Amino acid sequence: MHTTNQERIQVIDVLRGFTLLGIILVHFTEQYYAGQPPKIHENYGAHNLADMIVQGFIGIFISGKFFMIFSFLFGMSFFLQLNKSDGSPAFLFRFAWRLIVLFAIGFIHHLHYRGDILTIYAILGVGLLLCYKLPDKFLLALALLLVFDAPAIIQRTVDVLSASDTANPFLSSDEKALEVYYNTLKSGSYTDILRANFYEFMPKFDFQILSGRLYITMGLFLLGLYAGRKNVFENIPFFKKLIHYGLWSLLGCVVFAGILALVVFVAKVEMTQSLQFLIGGSVYDVFNTALAAIYVGLRSNGHLLGWFLDDSL
Repeated sequence: MHTTNQERIQVIDVLRGFTLLGIILVHFTEQYYAGQPPKIHENYGAHNLADMIVQGFIGIFISGKFFMIFSFLFGMSFFLQLNKSDGSPAFLFRFAWRLIVLFAIGFIHHLHYRGDILTIYAILGVGLLLCYKLPDKFLLALALLLVFDAPAIIQRTVDVLSASDTANPFLSSDEKALEVYYNTLKSGSYTDILRANFYEFMPKFDFQILSGRLYITMGLFLLGLYAGRKNVFENIPFFKKLIHYGLWSLLGCVVFAGILALVVFVAKVEMTQSLQFLIGGSVYDVFNTALAAIYVGLRSNGHLLGWFLDDSL
């Protein structure tokens, strides 16, 4: 099936709207807190069984996945603009200026909400300007290494071998600081909130690096650039393969997690926190990537679900 450029852009617009809806749902359930709450308030958003069910559903099927799709679309949008301008130097300077403006808008947003992603996008967007001329094979290889969080996996492996737990951002939380921030958002003045979020700017980037999200986001930018080059939205059968790969990856994650849990339970294997973070974080990253890929595949063409069920193609 061949689609025109206008149809392809419409597909991307549909994906963008679909993705924003998922992101909004995540923010709703988090009540725009963005971050780890103190232990005494860890269930601040779950007051009954219905809350817990909704949070569980959002956590499994939405949280993390739609941010990945949005990052992919950012890279795709860069390609569309670059392609339309024929790669002129004027566009590259204009895009760099837009990144500066995006950072300024994002920083103002961050002062009100520390979960802002625009500042991160603005900084990582420079990577698109540095990589847009890479050959296809190198671009794809670099994108996949980052999407599957290779730098973070290497760091976590080093931490396991050195018996260090410092790499896990979820294990070294200052409970007193978490409680102070929580109370500031809950009952602090406007200026108190601005001040608290200002000091959260660099810790946010530290978390992005330690959790590996910074690498994944950059990888998705590059993957979107690569997909734009290859006109994947004009190659509808590609999305059937994407769904297949995603489902097999999900199955692999579930089977691996089940076997690991069984071994730990039966053999009573004790794992360090670093090892838990290495294994659990890696499986979680693959799970999110696989589910995000399935969503992209299903939303890119209305007939894809039927195509998946029909193996004759």
